[in-house]
Amino acid sequence: MAKKFLIGGLSVVLVVAVVIGVVATVTRSNQKSSGGDVVDTTSVAATSHDITGICTGTDFQETCVKSLSKVLNGTTSPKDALKASIGAVIDEFNVAFNRVRDIEKEIAGKYPGAVSDCELLLSKSLVNLHAALTSSGHTDNLSSYANDIDNWLSAVIASKGTCVDGFSGDQELQKNISQVFDYMTELTSNSLAILEEVTTLLDQLQNLPDIKIPNNTQRRLLFSEEEVYPAHPDGFPVWLSKADRRLLRQRNGQVRPNMVVAQDGSGDYRTINDAVKNIPKRYRGRFVIYVKAGRYNERVVIEEWMTNVMVYGDGPRKTVIVNNAYKDDKRGSTTFNSATFSALGNGFIAKDIAFSNTAGPENHQAVALTVTSDFSAFFRCRIDAYQDTLYAHSERQFYRNCVISGTVDFIFGDSKTVIQNCLILVRKGSPGQKNMVTAQGRDLRRQGTAMVIQNCRILPDKSLFPERLEIESYLGRPWKIHSRTIIMETTIGDLIRPEGWYPWDNTSPVKYVYYGEYNNRGPGASTNRRVRWPGVRVISRREAVRFTVGNLLKGQAWLKFTGIPYIQTFKY
Repeated sequence: MAKKFLIGGLSVVLVVAVVIGVVATVTRSNQKSSGGDVVDTTSVAATSHDITGICTGTDFQETCVKSLSKVLNGTTSPKDALKASIGAVIDEFNVAFNRVRDIEKEIAGKYPGAVSDCELLLSKSLVNLHAALTSSGHTDNLSSYANDIDNWLSAVIASKGTCVDGFSGDQELQKNISQVFDYMTELTSNSLAILEEVTTLLDQLQNLPDIKIPNNTQRRLLFSEEEVYPAHPDGFPVWLSKADRRLLRQRNGQVRPNMVVAQDGSGDYRTINDAVKNIPKRYRGRFVIYVKAGRYNERVVIEEWMTNVMVYGDGPRKTVIVNNAYKDDKRGSTTFNSATFSALGNGFIAKDIAFSNTAGPENHQAVALTVTSDFSAFFRCRIDAYQDTLYAHSERQFYRNCVISGTVDFIFGDSKTVIQNCLILVRKGSPGQKNMVTAQGRDLRRQGTAMVIQNCRILPDKSLFPERLEIESYLGRPWKIHSRTIIMETTIGDLIRPEGWYPWDNTSPVKYVYYGEYNNRGPGASTNRRVRWPGVRVISRREAVRFTVGNLLKGQAWLKFTGIPYIQTFKY
């Protein structure tokens, strides 16, 4: 699925170059107080603390003290502790990555899909870690980088999990690879905890609450987008080129694509893959591919280096990308690399196009769309399959006015994802199969990841409708131990069982999950008979605002530049 990357001395230049690109997209100006005066946040970030005291708030205190004591004196500032902790993650990550490579050599060509997944995702993780390290050095406005750092560290955990999951066909091998990452996982958890401590201190200094709760007509942000992402006088961020700003003002019909794909030969290429192969590596700005109406039987990968790519079609019923790959342990293929379409490069946008996997319910995990692209957005798209339809793997993602259909765990992953104003259709699967809309995969309680479904409709498709009350359907189940899903302002049909949520299996604990429901409607929205798990709850408006576009995705800083409409806070 992806070319192998060599992470070593020779590749450091490449890593640094990519990190510069990642961090450049989140450049900020100095923070200001609500009164307009520059706030000196350095003092609180630099306040000396005992290392043991800093580590008290972490989940792995002994690991924290041990790792920080190697590079810091007995007393240090939380800011320096954060930077040192991320540095420790990088050091241990390299050790783990090299050990995984050794194991790959030992298994001599077995499990090619899993090996490819590990190479791809661990290479991207190293880029994310260096971006987090760079951003942690911004002492003057560290709070405005907190969402980025949390996102990048959380994505490392998601990628590690996918690497391990790929070896599910060999439990002993999977266990060995999982253990390789144990210490790195503890260090990453501690970095997330210290990040939370630092940003809390900075927020206290500014005398601002963590969250601003808007009413229906007004909103007030912790930082205005102008302060966080400096803008050009025309309203677009300064890091967008003139061509990009011009492009994002236009509708699809007015966009001038860089390439046109048409099966009848009227474009530049007949296949999407031929177009993707010819994306220039040093292109500056957004690269646009227009795919004319047709049914394209392909598997497409927008590689990690292919940033700021936009693909649009003639409508999701006219332009369809389809394939039938599926997870098969015997052939060495994984869930991750079964996708019909994979968006890996940051800043990906798709409009008016469909992604479909037709492997069918009998073949189980078969992904239509996999996304690891940060700042990615999908508008007026269809995403159709059965089990594991949409793999919202990691990073910040937004879906608007889309149709998503499937049966088991068909919206899953460990990203910061908001699905808004979408139609979610539950299909009829194999005999005896239960339907699960979501399967969120948060592995650590410190991760800021969540799956949010807002102002959507969850309904049966026409194949399920006659049997919707007999075939069991649930809002979701916990893929990983700290699974977090929020359903809000959504119409829930009568197909959803009163219990609402279902356990992963008979052995996995459910006491750590977070399943929040807020202001939903429809016959399936009643929470009177929901399962009695500690984390299943009706949440307040104050709590729900944490999971809106403005707070979870910091969407005010980037979504408006995609040309895609969005609800910043609440619909109602």
